[in-house]
Amino acid sequence: MKITITLPLKIESLNKVGPYSHWWVYSRYKKKWVDAVGFSLPRIEVPEQVRRIIRVTSVRKRYLDSDNLIGGCKPILDALKKRGYIVDDSPQWVSVKYVQKTVGEESTIIEIK
Repeated sequence: MKITITLPLKIESLNKVGPYSHWWVYSRYKKKWVDAVGFSLPRIEVPEQVRRIIRVTSVRKRYLDSDNLIGGCKPILDALKKRGYIVDDSPQWVSVKYVQKTVGEESTIIEIK
């Protein structure tokens, strides 16, 4: 099973929504992703022993350094867990590859295998 969704949302830098920002900045950012993924994917029940491979592609105007990109993707994994697509976001249950592209309209592509 392979699922691909494209969302018109930009992954923000961890510097913008991370630990040095006000708590409600991250809270709103996380809610935005949970809502977007929630409306794009139906809820499913994952069998306990399923390990997922996820590829997150960030299409943007400028590249981020890898730490800021990965930190900005945390709400995506939380949303996938909440919708039942992954058991947990630990390395035991999910392998995530993060990719950046600078062509096209700013968006995020999520592929789940």
